[in-house]
Amino acid sequence: MKSNFRFQFWQHENHPILLNTKEMYHQRHVYLHENPERAGYVKHPIDWNHSRAIDYYSEGGKGYWN
Repeated sequence: MKSNFRFQFWQHENHPILLNTKEMYHQRHVYLHENPERAGYVKHPIDWNHSRAIDYYSEGGKGYWN
């Protein structure tokens, strides 16, 4: 596992995280959308092909915090 550390894409957490507040849900949702950008795979979260970030970051999107 340690030999693959530089290729790790997601945070390494093996425990469930309770999303019991809007703030916690929002924080985790933002993490999921912005992670490919932080890793340098795309310039913007909406550019990641496997993401629904466009629904949350675009004008008229159907996301929760537009």
